[in-house]
Amino acid sequence: MSHRLRWVLASAVLALLGCGNDRLTQLQEPPVTGEPVTMDPGVEFKEKDGRVDADAGQPDSGQPQMNPVDAGGVDGGKVDAGAMVTDAGTVDGGVLDAGIPQPGTGTVSGKLCAVAGQWLSGATVTFGSASTTTNAQGEFTLTNLPPGMQVLHVTRGAFSMDLTVEVKDGQVTQLPAPACLPLTTKMAVITGEWDHVETLLTSLGFKIGARYGEAGKTTVDPMGTIDIIEGTDKPYWLYTFLNDPLWMSQYAIILFNCAWFDDIREPGGVNRIWFDPKAGTAMTHLATYVNNGGSVYASDWANVIVNRAFPNRIKWRGACGRGNGRCGVKKLSLGATVNDSGLAAKLGKSSVTVAMDQEEWVVPDPNGQPADVTVFLTAANAQYWVNGEDDGSGVIRQYPEDIHNVPLVLRFTHGQGRVLFTSVHEGQYATQDLKDILKYLVFAL
Repeated sequence: MSHRLRWVLASAVLALLGCGNDRLTQLQEPPVTGEPVTMDPGVEFKEKDGRVDADAGQPDSGQPQMNPVDAGGVDGGKVDAGAMVTDAGTVDGGVLDAGIPQPGTGTVSGKLCAVAGQWLSGATVTFGSASTTTNAQGEFTLTNLPPGMQVLHVTRGAFSMDLTVEVKDGQVTQLPAPACLPLTTKMAVITGEWDHVETLLTSLGFKIGARYGEAGKTTVDPMGTIDIIEGTDKPYWLYTFLNDPLWMSQYAIILFNCAWFDDIREPGGVNRIWFDPKAGTAMTHLATYVNNGGSVYASDWANVIVNRAFPNRIKWRGACGRGNGRCGVKKLSLGATVNDSGLAAKLGKSSVTVAMDQEEWVVPDPNGQPADVTVFLTAANAQYWVNGEDDGSGVIRQYPEDIHNVPLVLRFTHGQGRVLFTSVHEGQYATQDLKDILKYLVFAL
């Protein structure tokens, strides 16, 4: 029913009830649905005590419009107001058909973004017992909210923010512009030889704060939220960082690049990560960190970290020359299927192309993964190296064998935290599909 027709009917009812002309003159014709209603023309978006204030205002243009940000969050720039407020069930230029709010309640709609140019899909928006999830375009509608200034809580993996909004009785209020996660989440990245996830993170807008290693600390940007920990074959990450639970607890996410971490050896060739008691203590600290709510990202050959700290949580295929499932045959264009509905919606497709640029990439077993393991991506047809027989010269030859439906990205929970393992990773040959997948996975941690 249009607003004009409602006004006509209301006028007729008042006339039948004998209301005087003076009462009729007070009944003003309402604005057409979707017409801007002026509301506080100088609304501010700013982070305050961990919250992002977002009063009602003008609907967005369909693309993420971000104010310049630093590590402290949104910079407090002005956003033009003039929110679309309606009781007819639709927010013009907005996101979802919110329906007519029940008397004594209001509805909030809006769009959320992870960083500039990337909508925040799969985020949970809650207020008390009311909850909803953003779609692939970051859109959400939360209903049955009590009128007044309310704080909505947004979470996506290890990332979160609070939105302060004014809920209006019987109305749908739309956020004035996309609300973006403040870049305040602390992360530690362990360096590796064969990929650099820190490059992906900085492309998303995060800044490097400091670098730590055997030579000490080097400050890069005091406002940065990513700390780089010396890894690869150096023992600093193992004996110093992972043996300091208090230091580890400063980070929401610890990310391990692809590296030969199990090549840290004592004099005489003894492998430290498997046989050194202090390394075992470090792995216990890592498991405790996740159990207490931390998240771990492990790329390809960093599967040794998963094996050591979380034994039997992921099953690997093959022994190969390197062991630990490092058997995949290099292929720079490998077709894969997206198994996660949220990721498929984000990409807009379920078939992608990825690059396996390591000659011996880690192959998770297609069969027998624990029931609580979530698989995001699988390769329908791949190959892995199989050990043959001794040819009489004392050398064991290897030959490639086909393998199907190989899980490439897996995640499991441990206590209150998460562990995500990926055989695919950032690198020279990363396809656009792969880059988009990795950006999504960062916010799935």
